Amino acid sequence: MHPIDDPASPAWLTGLAGEGAAIDAVLSGGTSRQTVAITTPDGRQLIARRDDGTGPFSGTPFTLAREAAACRWAAASGLPAPGVAAISHDGSAYTATHLPGRAARHDQALDDYLAVLARLHREDPDGFPRLSPPSDHGGEPDDLPVWRDLVTTRLEPAEPVLDLALDTLARHRTSWADQQVVCHGDTGAGNYLVDGDRVTGLVDWELAHLGDPHHDLASIAVRATLLGRPIPDLVDRIHTHYVPRAPIAFDRDRFRLAAVGVLTRMVISCRCALTAPPTTDRVTQLIGLPLMEVLLVRGIAALDGRPLAARPDITPDPAYAARIVTFVAAGLDERDRSAPRLRYAADQLAAALAASPSVDAAVAPAGDPATGLDAAWVAAQGRLAALPASRTIADSPVIGAW
Repeated sequence: MHPIDDPASPAWLTGLAGEGAAIDAVLSGGTSRQTVAITTPDGRQLIARRDDGTGPFSGTPFTLAREAAACRWAAASGLPAPGVAAISHDGSAYTATHLPGRAARHDQALDDYLAVLARLHREDPDGFPRLSPPSDHGGEPDDLPVWRDLVTTRLEPAEPVLDLALDTLARHRTSWADQQVVCHGDTGAGNYLVDGDRVTGLVDWELAHLGDPHHDLASIAVRATLLGRPIPDLVDRIHTHYVPRAPIAFDRDRFRLAAVGVLTRMVISCRCALTAPPTTDRVTQLIGLPLMEVLLVRGIAALDGRPLAARPDITPDPAYAARIVTFVAAGLDERDRSAPRLRYAADQLAAALAASPSVDAAVAPAGDPATGLDAAWVAAQGRLAALPASRTIADSPVIGAW
């Protein structure tokens, strides 16, 4: 947390928590919604979540009203989730109890986290609220139709790697209607709170849905890989701390399929975020997208048992390099010049330009440029070439999946 320069109560907070409510601090976390600690006029310490219209899920079915409904259900079920205090009339903001603890980093309290997830997955899915969009989609085993709709409605022209991923998931998916559980939907470091070796809270419920429990387990592995901190003994810890308390047995094939599903959702989320105006801070998505895409293509290849060509030695994708320049330049004002993410992105771009003086030259993918796994592989590598220091992470395995 860090103090707010101006603690004056903005209009949205006054309308939600009353005249005199004040923001005390900005809470660190993801980039989808603004989260702040507040004090109400009667002295209560709460958190407030707000959609300011710039996040990757703004204008999508994954609203804060949807998240608040999931939180209410989780808290009522006795899970360590924020209890919702109030929600705005338009559903763009809500307040909730301020849970103790700090956002987990890497594998903090992971063993207890796995036990808490098993407890979540044992809850009766029939009691889960009928969210909008529906969380079961007429019997389909996960929320993938919602993400497919986002690709169609938000990402034009269509992205070949996403078309490939969605088709692959459809081919490999089987009906698990009798094994659906309530999934948190966005598990891993940063999205749960800890105090020592104990979990004190599950936060960021906007992607909660009914689906395969392997989704939540695979999300932990994928997030750890993207953060450059794979958890080598994750599967062993799943067997020790999750499986004895879980409603179903751990299945490595379903875990692998779930990892591809997690990466598909992450790529769609990043792509949606990058449709924002250049003045919106999107450095996190620009850095993360090539990593996610490379890992996604590797996951598709693993599912289909197809070998990938040797990593192509190509120059950075010029359009992607240009986007990095635009977004970094927009954020590098005097106030933000020392921001670590911007500094990192600027250094990455400088390294790419130094290594490839012909960065403005056209990238020539090998093989069929329009379709196929190889074309997606080359295109993703072109974007990764604009962020050369990220290549080590892109070469890392997703523990338990491939």
